[in-house]
Amino acid sequence: MEDCKAIGVPLDLKTKLKKNENKDVEMVKVPYQRAVGSLMYAMLCTRPDLAYPISMVNQHMANPSIEHWIAVKCIFRYLQATLQFKLRFGGLTPQGLVRYCDVDWGGDLEDRRSTTWFVFMMGGGTISWNNK
Repeated sequence: MEDCKAIGVPLDLKTKLKKNENKDVEMVKVPYQRAVGSLMYAMLCTRPDLAYPISMVNQHMANPSIEHWIAVKCIFRYLQATLQFKLRFGGLTPQGLVRYCDVDWGGDLEDRRSTTWFVFMMGGGTISWNNK
């Protein structure tokens, strides 16, 4: 993926990944679980911006389809475009604690569950985040 075409967003907001009902033979040789695991490691250590797209592809670890694999490759293409991104503490503007939260009510197409995320920032740097 070193020579891939870089993109500006990890997943399109309109992307809704559906459950794979069939067992795809061509997906047997695809390293889907290893790729998602690598992305999760990057997210936990340095890239909180990947929390939502990784949670989307992580839901399909047991039976991924080609559509799910394409979504994983899009996340890698986003990483290619944002290699210079990093966590930075002690930003330029001294601020107190800042928090952001968002909810996707019933956004899961399979069981209509909601998704919630939050991020806490201090001094311009992320100190905590979660996505459920």
